[in-house]
Amino acid sequence: MAKGEHMTIKILFIAPYNGLKELVNSMKGNFPNLDIDVLVGDLDEGARFARQTYEQYDLIISRGGTAQYIKQSVPIPVVEVKVSGYDVLKVLTLAEGYPGRTAIVGFSNISEGARTIAALLDLDIKTVEINSSAEVETTLKDLQKEGIKSVIGDTVTIETAKKTGLNGILITSGSEAVSESFQEAIHINELLNRLKEEIKQYKQLLKHETNAYMLVDSKGKVIEQNQACEQFAEKLGREFEQLKQYALESIQSNKTTSRILMNNGNAFEIFSSPFKDDLCWIRVTDTLSAEQDNQGVRIEDMTDRMEMIGSSSKIQTVYEQIKATATNTAPIRLIGEKGAGKLIAAKEIHRLSTLSHLPFATILCDAIPSKDWKTKMESILTNNHFGTCYLTNLETLSTDKLKWLVQLLKDRKTGPRILSGIEPDKYELMFQESPVSKELLIELASYAIELPSIKDRKEDIESWAHYLISYHNTESGGQIVGFRESAISLLKEYDWPGNIDQLNAVIEQLIAETNGYHIELETTEKVIQNLRDHSKQNVHFPLEGTLEEIEKEIIKAVLKEENYNKSKTASRLGINRSTLWRKLQS
Repeated sequence: MAKGEHMTIKILFIAPYNGLKELVNSMKGNFPNLDIDVLVGDLDEGARFARQTYEQYDLIISRGGTAQYIKQSVPIPVVEVKVSGYDVLKVLTLAEGYPGRTAIVGFSNISEGARTIAALLDLDIKTVEINSSAEVETTLKDLQKEGIKSVIGDTVTIETAKKTGLNGILITSGSEAVSESFQEAIHINELLNRLKEEIKQYKQLLKHETNAYMLVDSKGKVIEQNQACEQFAEKLGREFEQLKQYALESIQSNKTTSRILMNNGNAFEIFSSPFKDDLCWIRVTDTLSAEQDNQGVRIEDMTDRMEMIGSSSKIQTVYEQIKATATNTAPIRLIGEKGAGKLIAAKEIHRLSTLSHLPFATILCDAIPSKDWKTKMESILTNNHFGTCYLTNLETLSTDKLKWLVQLLKDRKTGPRILSGIEPDKYELMFQESPVSKELLIELASYAIELPSIKDRKEDIESWAHYLISYHNTESGGQIVGFRESAISLLKEYDWPGNIDQLNAVIEQLIAETNGYHIELETTEKVIQNLRDHSKQNVHFPLEGTLEEIEKEIIKAVLKEENYNKSKTASRLGINRSTLWRKLQS
């Protein structure tokens, strides 16, 4: 090698949370002699990723307990991203916005430094050290009995907190700690005199793996596959050949993807991940593990509890109703404005039910192609492989589809528990204007739960705002620690017609436009004013299609403007309510 020439170091960075992955990706350009691949996996999963792929890399970088697990799993060097006092200080500042007492739970590399900083700042924060992930759940339950409301820690602590009903605040790593780990990796690689320079294309797949694994090249040729592929080929039928196309799409986009395929009422998860040298791994499993959209059908396993942010009496009443109704199998209607949390409530009902071990299916009634509509609806609503089915956008269904759905519900002998969500004005419109829609609403509900809008519980806005900052910091690697008090006051003054969904979008925008550690009043004023200006804009109607089609679009737009109030809409258009409904159904 010529003097001054730098050899590229191949690094696998295993991030315990997605935000760290984003931060690493943003810093790659500062280290041109490092070729970094980033995977997201915590503890055992991270160690598994390392075991599967370590032969391709010179060394591995990870953080916290995951780094310790990986060190025990692979024969190549493992560099640890240190949790600095600066990182702990940031999360302690963020935690001040959460209600109730807070505790720090983590391995020694987190707990020791956190304990010191908390003592220096004279903070009333309890610190608990753990030695393995098996201790986390018991530790958190004990803290909960002591009155702890929030816990600070690494990924395993936060994920367990969600399941035990505590607020979880992740200690995120900053760019300084990541940069230090890169420098240490360069130093170790130099000391070891350049470990392997070339990486093998792949290891032989485990022959007895129950999931199907295939290695596909950029021409769609199967390079390797395990024995389970034959079994899944029979289960998937013609759909199995589609796997090659998914591999090509992953190679071309250089993105890892996951999707759900449904065949004969069964659901399969297809995971495709670009490898090296224009290769792609395909994994097929019939165990559902992640939320995926499949043309109007979304299927997921539910383990995490509902995020009950806020302490208002109205939201606490909702949670008490959820707990009271979750244990039976009667259908429930969830009524609330757009973005009020109907889907979150439906998932929590499922999680608390006796059917929680089965997948949760969401059906967006207007998103399923017409040619597949009856087949997909019947395959889920009469399938005991699903625990709960949540129906949305019922108001968009034609009269024929409404009649068919009513009959299906009456005739079915088995199937999942059915929940449905609808906005108050849409419910009133459906109930009063059409006999068949009224019949469907009656069929779908033995009990109703009303979700309060955020404007009716403004005392919860501050808690939501801090929770959303923590969430987006974790997802995107942000470093925001809170709001100025005047900015929070402004958020409380706004009515939030889009409820939590709209608040979330605004918080995400504020984070993107904030350069410092606090969200300022000036930035908040600008974003809120943009919301107000947008709501005042005139509606522009399309002038394409027949006169009848244009008329229908205008009616829909006015109906939306009037918050689906049929009387106001009919009065504004100069027609009666019966005519309004007839024109919408035509």
